[in-house]
Amino acid sequence: MGVLGCVLGFITLIILVYKNWSIYIAAFISTIVVACFNGLTFIETMTVSYMENFCVFVIGYYFILLFGSIQASLYTESGAALSIADTLMKLLIKDRFSNTKKQILGMLTIIVLAVILCFGGIIAGVALVLLYPIALIIFEKVNIPKRFIIGVMAGGAYTVGVTAPGTPQVTNIVASTILGTPADSALIPGIIGSLAELVSILLLLNYLISKAKRNGENFAYHPEDEVYDEDAKRPHFVAAITPLLVLWILFNFFDVHIVICLIVSIFISLILFRKFYSSNILEVVNCGAADGIPMVMTVSATVGFGGVVAKTEAFQSILNLILSLKSPPLILLIICVAVMCALTGGSSTGQLIVLPLIKDRLLGLGLKATAIHRVSVFSSTMLDTLPFCGSILMLLPLTRMKISEIYPPTFITTVICTGIGTAVVALIITFFPGLA
Repeated sequence: MGVLGCVLGFITLIILVYKNWSIYIAAFISTIVVACFNGLTFIETMTVSYMENFCVFVIGYYFILLFGSIQASLYTESGAALSIADTLMKLLIKDRFSNTKKQILGMLTIIVLAVILCFGGIIAGVALVLLYPIALIIFEKVNIPKRFIIGVMAGGAYTVGVTAPGTPQVTNIVASTILGTPADSALIPGIIGSLAELVSILLLLNYLISKAKRNGENFAYHPEDEVYDEDAKRPHFVAAITPLLVLWILFNFFDVHIVICLIVSIFISLILFRKFYSSNILEVVNCGAADGIPMVMTVSATVGFGGVVAKTEAFQSILNLILSLKSPPLILLIICVAVMCALTGGSSTGQLIVLPLIKDRLLGLGLKATAIHRVSVFSSTMLDTLPFCGSILMLLPLTRMKISEIYPPTFITTVICTGIGTAVVALIITFFPGLA
């Protein structure tokens, strides 16, 4: 009955979120389902177990999401993000290139820009919102059907941008915090795995896009799409990239806390972009701060629900069963993390819940903490973007498209290609453990 209750709880969460229920209400109802089937006391479950886990995420990651959102607002309003994109387009895409080459380089431009934004401390989900109008311009220029836009953007922000060694994204920081490992753990396997993801994304999406264009599909704007004014004044590329570069250097080479890195990056942005804001600077900062709060609360609501499930005897039995399987430790790690991230719909959420439960067992089986870190980060992105995932659903109003239109390419990049990257990292660490 306990196992059934956990399964029904997750199914309830998936259905309600997919039906556009608020994640707060959906998580509350789903927690009640789990509590009822597992014989948990209602008040204690909601006010203690649920809220304790809810607050774990708020305490640990509130300021990261808050300042990351403010930074995104500064880059949007000043045109700094468009400046970086324009430079990349001019550098990579030439008129003399064939249509296929332009298509591949157009995708690569968007992916690289997404990775730059993520490495600069802008939260992955926010980076996609910031990147969308820019991606529209690139898609128009190289004539890629619009239904591929989330798949391409997610190919940078939800893969390499959150899994590569050194990224300041929450997905990487969660593993670092729990395991006490550096952000660039398993550097070489992580870089190779990221390259494997990138190559597979470009090859698979290029095939699908070419096929769609042969069938008569072309790029077309939606009447309500917001398009950047390409002639508007904006910061020079060097100025635009400087705050992001400073953050990355401070975070990776000077071991400065990510919150301090974000604050420094914001102050540099305020100074360098001061002549380019389309509205009052205080309004820009306030807007970014307001946009960051819902992200914190949304993830925390899911963490609270997942934390209740993780404390049930039924879940512990399932976890013990998985860990007792006669499989290599890395396979067990991948299964545990991927399944939890699928159930909670978040790469950081799933790790936050399951890593504290399994890390000692895996260390006891001979795995290095750095190996656990990198494989966990990669495997957390394999199944966290299923159709009920909040990070996917929140983009539908932005694109003004249906889930059936945008999800197939997104599945390719965020499930199949992340699976390839995870497999590559696991194989390298298995055969060359010294690299971890």
